[in-house]
Amino acid sequence: DRMLDMTIMLGVIPGRFKPCAADSPLERYFSLARGDVKRNIAALEMTKWFDTNYHYLVPEIYGNEEFRLACNPVLEEALLAKKLGFSPKPAIIGPFTWLALAKAQNGADKWASLDAVVSVYRELLSSLDAECDYIQIDEPVLCTELLPKAVSGRFGAVYADLNSCCSRAKLMLATYFGPVPQDIELTASSCSVLHIDLV
Repeated sequence: DRMLDMTIMLGVIPGRFKPCAADSPLERYFSLARGDVKRNIAALEMTKWFDTNYHYLVPEIYGNEEFRLACNPVLEEALLAKKLGFSPKPAIIGPFTWLALAKAQNGADKWASLDAVVSVYRELLSSLDAECDYIQIDEPVLCTELLPKAVSGRFGAVYADLNSCCSRAKLMLATYFGPVPQDIELTASSCSVLHIDLV
């Protein structure tokens, strides 16, 4: 689950999973996805990925998170691909989509975390820069009405900032599932490649 992958990378595992801290990464991953019956821990909520039949695990935002790059499997996989003679092109869920699809808990303002989330993305992209020619960032949320006006107005500046983390790799911005509203400045993003659905 790419959303769960990003949740774990951002280090925002809900507090109820603390008893799973000593488990192996794979066991903890399954606890988040399926719950832990023995410890009576409920799994993350599962819901549909936009208008598809695929489901994803919903991140939870409580407002007291300390976002950090808790692990970096994307870099590990990129290094492995290079070792095997391939040119890796990672594809990751973008910060706007991850936050838009997260569920705010106890009245938290999830968009107040945007800068902290972007800071982790900066670190992630910097780690990948020397290893990749291209890095794809998926932002399907741009084709929806899930972004508040104040947030969508920051899109170009945030992506220009993310592009500045890469001196070698080129960022590919991908949207899908529909047209992008005209008020979102994709061209201001500084991304080298833009992928849009021609619908």
